[in-house]
Amino acid sequence: MKSRITIIIALTALLGLVAIQYYLISGLYELKIKEFDATYGNAIRTGQIDFQERLGTNGMDTVFYLMDLKAPGWLDEYYTATDDSVISNLNQQVFLDYLTILKTQERISLYLKVYLAHLGLDTDFKTGFHIHEISLMDPDVRYTVFTEKEEIKKKYEKEWKEEGALHVTSFNVEGNYFHISFDYYVDFSHKTRIIFRDLTFAFLLAMLSVFMAGLVFFLTINNMLKHKKLSEMKTDFINNLTHELKTPLTTISVAASSLTEQSVRQSKEQIVSLSEIIKSQNKQLSMLIERILDVNIWERDQIKLKPEKVEMKAFLKNRIGGFKLENSDKKFKLIENLNLRYCSARIDSFQLSIAIHNLLSNALKYGGEPTYIELSAKCDKKNIIIKVKDNGMGIPKEEEPYIFTKFFRGEKFRKSIKGLGLGLYYVKKIIEMHGGMIEVESKWNRGTVFVINLPLNHAAN
Repeated sequence: MKSRITIIIALTALLGLVAIQYYLISGLYELKIKEFDATYGNAIRTGQIDFQERLGTNGMDTVFYLMDLKAPGWLDEYYTATDDSVISNLNQQVFLDYLTILKTQERISLYLKVYLAHLGLDTDFKTGFHIHEISLMDPDVRYTVFTEKEEIKKKYEKEWKEEGALHVTSFNVEGNYFHISFDYYVDFSHKTRIIFRDLTFAFLLAMLSVFMAGLVFFLTINNMLKHKKLSEMKTDFINNLTHELKTPLTTISVAASSLTEQSVRQSKEQIVSLSEIIKSQNKQLSMLIERILDVNIWERDQIKLKPEKVEMKAFLKNRIGGFKLENSDKKFKLIENLNLRYCSARIDSFQLSIAIHNLLSNALKYGGEPTYIELSAKCDKKNIIIKVKDNGMGIPKEEEPYIFTKFFRGEKFRKSIKGLGLGLYYVKKIIEMHGGMIEVESKWNRGTVFVINLPLNHAAN
C-alpha cells in the first residue's frame, strides 16, 4: 500500500513538472511573439518613414493616380444604373478593381524588403490591405462603393489584424473623383519558424529536465520494486531456513532424548541407530550453515578456482554415478548421452561438481511422475556444452529472468518443495567463474533444459 502511494505521489510530481514546463514554454512563446512583433514592427515602421524621407513619396502615388484615372469611367456606370442588383454588382467590380491596383502598384513593400535585409532581418512577407471605405464622387453626387459593414468584405478581404499581421501605416486619401480609407499590413511567412528557432534551446532544456526527472522516477520506482521483491525473497528465505534448520534440530533433540531412556540404553542396536541419526542430521545442519555462509564468500569474490586438466567424460560419468548412489532410495530414471571422445577441459572439478549436482538435484526435485532426467554433453574445438533436462512442469516465462537470483523460489513450488533458493545462484556463479554461461529453455508442462557452455581452456583467476 505504501509503495503504491509513493508511486502515485511521484507520478503526480512528474506530471506536475511536465505541466509547469508546458506553462513556461507557452509563456515564453507568447513573449517571443510580442518580441518579434515589437522588433519587426519598429523596423518596418522606421523603414516606411525612411522611404518617405529618402524618396519623397509614400509609395502610393501610382496607386492613387490610377484610382483617380479610373473613377470617371466607373461614375458613368453608376449614372446609368437604376436597378439595385446592378449597383451591387458595380460595387463589387469597383472594390476588386481598386484592391487589385493596391496590390500591384504599391511600392512600399519593395523598399521594406531591402531595408529589412540591411538590418539582417527576415524579408519573406506578404502585403495586405484592410479597407475601411471606398467612395466615388463628382461635384454633384457621391456613391458609397464599400464600407466595413458590407458583406463583400468577408468575401474578398482577410482580417489581417486578427491573423497577427503587423500594421505598417494607414491611409485616408481623397482624390478628385474617389475617396479611400485603408490600413497597410505585412504578414511574415516564417514568423512561427523564427520564433521556434529562438525557442530551441529553451525547449531542449525543458525536454531534458523532463527526461531526467522521468529517468529518476523510473529508476527510483524500479529500485523500489526490486527492493520490495528482494524483501519478499528474504522473508521467504528466512521462513524456508527456519523450516530447514528446525527439521534436523528436532530430529537431533528427539534422538538425544531417546538415548537417555533406560530401554534404549540397554539395546546396542538402538544406540547405534540413534547415533547414526544424530550424526546424519548434524551433517545436514552443518551443510545448511555452510551454504548460508558461502553467500558472503561468493559476493566478496573470495572463492578462487583451482583449475586442472580433466577428462570430461570420466568426470561426468563419475558425477552421474555418485548422484544415482546418493538418491538410490528414490524412483527416477537418469539417461546419459555423452558425446565426449577425447574431450578434456581445464576446470575446478570440485566446484563444477557442485554445479552439476545442483542441476541434477533440481531435475529430481521438480521432475514429473515418473521422473526422467537426461544429461547430455558434446564438445568442439573450443567449448563443451552440457545439458540437464527434466520432464517437470517447467518454469513460467515471467519467472525465468529471476531463477538465478539469490533466494528466489518459484511461486508454484514455494510451499510444496523445500529449498533455500541458493542452488541455481551457486550454479551461475561457478559457471561464470569458469568463463562460461548458463541458459534456461523451458515450456510450461513440457519440462526444463539447463544449457551450460564452458570454454575448454579457460584461464581462471
